[in-house]
Amino acid sequence: MRGFRLVRLVAMALLALAVAAYSAWVLELVVPTGLSVLRSPVDEFAARDQPYGELFRTAEVIAGAAFIAAVPPLNRLAPTHWVSRLSVVAVGVFGVALIVHAALPLDCASSVNELCVGTTPAHHAHVVLTEVLTGIYLVGAASLIVWWPPRWRAVAIVVFVLVAGSEVGVHLVEPVAGLATRVQALAMAALLLVGAAYLSDAERLRRVA
Repeated sequence: MRGFRLVRLVAMALLALAVAAYSAWVLELVVPTGLSVLRSPVDEFAARDQPYGELFRTAEVIAGAAFIAAVPPLNRLAPTHWVSRLSVVAVGVFGVALIVHAALPLDCASSVNELCVGTTPAHHAHVVLTEVLTGIYLVGAASLIVWWPPRWRAVAIVVFVLVAGSEVGVHLVEPVAGLATRVQALAMAALLLVGAAYLSDAERLRRVA
């Protein structure tokens, strides 16, 4: 039992670290980024032309590494059926995609730079990876909806709807694309924290079939 508790604590700590690093964009509250809360998507913080781009790219790499490192302990804690394993795999793949996402940043922040075209392969790859990250997250959230107990499942459903809805908003309502991505990022972080809280009930994990 002691070993199980240690694995659980490690998994919770890694998820907490990952969420903290993934949520580095909230530093806009204290760091003068010059980007618009309404119009600027959160991934523009890490663009090459931004003064704090390296800081935000580093935070994204840390988040990705922590998600990847959380996979082994999560795999030990998850119930032994394929849907829960899919949830764990989604965490790891999300982490890998985050690291690649940070390694291929935007050339510039188009929301505040009218001359920003983004012509390099890295810029275009970053745009595609942003969509891929959302897709991976939605798959993970959907898998939780399938196997989590009812009261926990309700949280996953709400977050799934928020993330999917805000993704639509990003593409259809450009003047508030920045706000939509912030809502999305907050919802994603919230579900990950709820997942860490779920790990605190070891007996529940063992009872889920």
